[in-house]
Amino acid sequence: MTKKKELFIKIFDKQITRLVNKWNILEKKPKDYETGDLLYPSEIHTISAIEENPDLHMSEIAKLLGVTRGAIMQLAVKLEKKQLVERFMMDHNNKKVFFKLTTKGKKAYGGHEKYHRQMYDDLYLYLKTLKVEELKLFEDVFERIENHVDSYLKEKK
Repeated sequence: MTKKKELFIKIFDKQITRLVNKWNILEKKPKDYETGDLLYPSEIHTISAIEENPDLHMSEIAKLLGVTRGAIMQLAVKLEKKQLVERFMMDHNNKKVFFKLTTKGKKAYGGHEKYHRQMYDDLYLYLKTLKVEELKLFEDVFERIENHVDSYLKEKK
C-alpha cells in the first residue's frame, strides 16, 4: 500500500469517523438557549427553520429539514407546550398549517445564533492561520466527500 493511500485511510477511517461521532454526540445533547428550557437539536433547528422561513407551511418546513410532516407535527406540539411556537392558518387557506415563534421562541432562536457564533468564532481563532486558498481547498474536499456520500445514499434507494 502506498504512503498516500495509508494516509488517506487514516484520515477517513480514524479522524473523520471520530469527528463525525463526536459531532453526533454534540448534536444529540439538549441545551438551554437562554429560555430555561432544554432544547434538543431537532427542536432548536425547527425553531430556526420557522424563524428563517416565515412563509413556509408545515409540509415545506418538513421538506426543508428533511423530515416527515408527522415529525414536524410532533415537534410543534412539544414546542407549543414549551410556549416557543404558535400554530396558525392563513385566512385565504384554511388547509395549510403555519408556525410563528413566540417571544420566548425568538429568545431561543437568538440564543442558538449566539451559541453558533461563539462556536464558529472559537474555531476561526483556532484555524485563522490558514490561507484563503487552504480554506477553499477544505471547501472543495468537503464538497467532493458530500457528493461521494450522496452517490452511496442514492444507490441504497
